[in-house]
Amino acid sequence: MVCDTIEQECDQCKKNGFNNVNVSKSKVLNQTQKENHLYLAGMALLFKSLSTKDGNNLKLAVISEFGEELKQGLRMDLYKKFDSWFGKLFDKNTEKARCLPGDIGLEIDVFTGKVLCHCCNRFVDRSEIEPVSYGKEEAICFVCDECKSVLSSYQIDQMLKDYCEYGRQLEPANAINS
Repeated sequence: MVCDTIEQECDQCKKNGFNNVNVSKSKVLNQTQKENHLYLAGMALLFKSLSTKDGNNLKLAVISEFGEELKQGLRMDLYKKFDSWFGKLFDKNTEKARCLPGDIGLEIDVFTGKVLCHCCNRFVDRSEIEPVSYGKEEAICFVCDECKSVLSSYQIDQMLKDYCEYGRQLEPANAINS
């Protein structure tokens, strides 16, 4: 379980010389309430709580508000860790539950749970999309499996560059049916 993993990681910190590490469930809850912020341990407790409270219907979680201190690839590493934990907690679902990083470009169809691909501008199943980091600001964009299989990395990079510089191009409703 997630909390078991955190406890194991805290034990590993102590073994590696971080002897002052002292994390307990009550300490995490107090810090969360006092500072109005979940932090890593609070997220793990939230996931565990959701998985034990009829989490069978939960298919997607979006985590956001990554701080500037989590750049240099840490945001993507953190997302991958949460997605892994989330998938393990909810593996009893017929559909794989996902955890996605909420960044400016994330668009989800609330009725189907499908996620917008920033390359082909199609909504695809959440199991068929991969968050990728783009540019010096490390914007998190989303690329579907089909685009990754048919486009070169250069083409994907150019599409993400256009998306990050100009945003999603909207079309008038009457132009779609023409």
